[in-house]
Amino acid sequence: MRQTVALIEIERLALKLKGISEHEGNVLAWKIRDALTHTQIAGGQNARFDGLKIGVERQKGESMDILGKRIVANLLSQIEKTG
Repeated sequence: MRQTVALIEIERLALKLKGISEHEGNVLAWKIRDALTHTQIAGGQNARFDGLKIGVERQKGESMDILGKRIVANLLSQIEKTG
């Protein structure tokens, strides 16, 4: 059985983050990019969105790695629902 994989293309991703430094924000952006690079969405067509809004709050003591993965999971969930 052959699986079709949809392409995710994001030209710009804007994050509103409270309580983190500029350095942490840059680290988080790289973590998100890395997680998206290694992610595939099964089935469906390639899709393009003008914008998606998700809400993810950083848990106390949560690493940027885990936060980035949660943001990507939430983003993919929205894409799958909308696409």
